[in-house]
Amino acid sequence: MEQKYFEFSYALEDREILDGLRTSGIYKTSGKRAVIETAVLAVMGIIAFVLFFVRDRQPFDLILGILCIVIIFVLNWYPRNDMKKRMRNMEDSERKIRLRVYEDRIYVYAKESSEMNLNETVVRRAERVKIISLMPKAGGILLLPEEKIPEADRQAVIDILMKNSED
Repeated sequence: MEQKYFEFSYALEDREILDGLRTSGIYKTSGKRAVIETAVLAVMGIIAFVLFFVRDRQPFDLILGILCIVIIFVLNWYPRNDMKKRMRNMEDSERKIRLRVYEDRIYVYAKESSEMNLNETVVRRAERVKIISLMPKAGGILLLPEEKIPEADRQAVIDILMKNSED
């Protein structure tokens, strides 16, 4: 007996790649942790600048304040810049994807064909941007915008993928 599967093709757009990378959890640019890190560094920087002007203009306070600002900038700029770089470096053959989704695995036909065992894949769904990120434990990432799944099969495919969701 042949196992039922869903097959469809899609091409990733720049916006979908950036949203998918941002929400996949690979980059720590959003979420509670990033907000807390930024807030703590900002408070430390403000305190350092206040101490610089209140005390006898100690160079250490000025250096610490500037260092906090530089670290905030790097923590927030570098990941976003790296995401854009990855997106720009993607070839068209990597953006065009054909999937065959079974209950327990996915066959990916893109630049290189591969098989993903869903039991060994981390699945995250970004509700706000409607993108599903599949990250096999062996490495890599597959971005699947929900709007690219055929309407008739969309809910069934999402249900299959979300069985192994982290969320």
